[in-house]
Amino acid sequence: MGLEREFVLTSTQSITLEPLSTVSSYGAPSYSTSAQTLTAYIEPGARLVKNAQGMEEVATAMIYVMSSSASIGLQDRITLFDGRKPKLLAVDVLNDERGQHHLEVSIS
Repeated sequence: MGLEREFVLTSTQSITLEPLSTVSSYGAPSYSTSAQTLTAYIEPGARLVKNAQGMEEVATAMIYVMSSSASIGLQDRITLFDGRKPKLLAVDVLNDERGQHHLEVSIS
């Protein structure tokens, strides 16, 4: 399934995704050594979002991941184009009639 040309053209940055691999007995996360680069559009701006526990938090930006097959979990690690590793607040999968269209990731 392909994304619309206009939608893909809005993506001007890339992010690096490192999926959570394991958590130590002390609670320290370990991430996969096979990082994935994804095309994204990062829209800065504060907004209220509901986190995984249903509580409202202030997101500082929204990342639109232009992929019809990417999967991002809240415990995965994302590195932005400027090297920052933000906290993931919420990940929403948006579908169209053909399946997954893109992901919306709220970060702080």
